[in-house]
Amino acid sequence: MQLFSLLQANPQLLRLLATILAAAPSLADTIIENPLVFDGLLDPGFLTGVPSADEQKAKLDAFLSGVDAYEERLDRLRIFATEQRFLISVRLLTGSIQPHQAGLAFTELADLSIDIVLQAARASVEAKHGKVPGAQMTLLALGRLGSREMTASSDLDLIMIYDIGGGDPMSDGDRPLPASQYYPRLTQRLITVLSAPIAQGILYELDFRLRPPGNKGPLATTFQAFVKYPSDDAQTWEHMVLCCA
Repeated sequence: MQLFSLLQANPQLLRLLATILAAAPSLADTIIENPLVFDGLLDPGFLTGVPSADEQKAKLDAFLSGVDAYEERLDRLRIFATEQRFLISVRLLTGSIQPHQAGLAFTELADLSIDIVLQAARASVEAKHGKVPGAQMTLLALGRLGSREMTASSDLDLIMIYDIGGGDPMSDGDRPLPASQYYPRLTQRLITVLSAPIAQGILYELDFRLRPPGNKGPLATTFQAFVKYPSDDAQTWEHMVLCCA
């Protein structure tokens, strides 16, 4: 009854809902599976544009505020990302934003999600294995994520790169691991969190196959190997892939 009363009082909202149901079955499925996303359509400024990256971060920080439990933070992130992907898609459907604006908005949302998940994955691994002294790591974005042209259904093409300067140092935790095992484990944890299917759905599909030398190699790549592979062994298409990094 609340929904019908709401639609009766908001003819514009009723027209918007009819457009979504008629023109975008995937968005209609999102409403059915996650009814809370409908609340975002009630914002008076909904069709005036996409929130900036800083505004999105502020919203997510507020949504996560006071939540310290690992699993609950990740569940809230999935809820937030599902709602924001839906809202960006509806703005694109209605013509209130252009495709290039939507691509940038989807990418900024992915950046924000990856940052939160990477923090959680690192905290989880460090709690067991500590840190690798003197090591540095980064995630390299490729594909549509790298070129900042994502769509609602884009997966994430990533390469985990770490630099230990040489050798294979051990981490300093209670259960130490050599760096050659530590960073692949961190990468696997990242994959598990980002792509685990739960009630809110999968956060993102991930693809690490573009790492050198593809599926044959470890999940994380040393900086030395990453630099060496393009100059010695990479094929032409692999050089082209790096243009979107």
